[in-house]
Amino acid sequence: LAQNASVLLVSDGLDREAGEGLGGEMERLAKSSRYVVWLNPLLRYEKFEARPAGVRAMLPHVDLFLPVHNLKSLVDLARTLSNPLGNRAMEHRQWK
Repeated sequence: LAQNASVLLVSDGLDREAGEGLGGEMERLAKSSRYVVWLNPLLRYEKFEARPAGVRAMLPHVDLFLPVHNLKSLVDLARTLSNPLGNRAMEHRQWK
C-alpha cells in the first residue's frame, strides 16, 4: 500500500479465531495507509457494543467506524468519503 491510501475494511468483527495477531496486523495496516475506514453491518443495531475480542482488537487502529447495511448507508459512505476525513477521523471513540 502507498502511505496515502485509504483502506475500506468491511467486516462484522466477529471472527471466531480473533487471535492475538489481529491487533498487530491491524496496527501494520494502519501504519501502511493514511486512513482505515471500518464498515460494519452490525452498527445498524442501536444496542451494538464493542465487546467481541475481534472488535476490541481492531478499533484502536481504525480512523472511521461506520455502518454499512443498506443503500442509504452506502450513499452516506459516499458523502463521507467525498470530503476530507481530517476532523472526522476517530469517529469511533464512543465504542472504546
